[in-house]
Amino acid sequence: MHVAKNMDPEDSGVSPLWKSTAPPLATFDTLKGEQEADIAIVGAGIAGLSVATISASQGSKSACWRLRNRE
Repeated sequence: MHVAKNMDPEDSGVSPLWKSTAPPLATFDTLKGEQEADIAIVGAGIAGLSVATISASQGSKSACWRLRNRE
């Protein structure tokens, strides 16, 4: 059994299943001009996207920003 020295899957040499089976990531144009939203969310991880989903389900318009992929 291979045990990584740290818990980072990228360092273990093992690729997660979702990475090889997920569809390609969507690409979006760079934001230009002014945008209006009720809620501004910085970060598109699980927490940011959860806030966006919940706020949308309650009728709010949210805008979510994330860093570009580094890959």
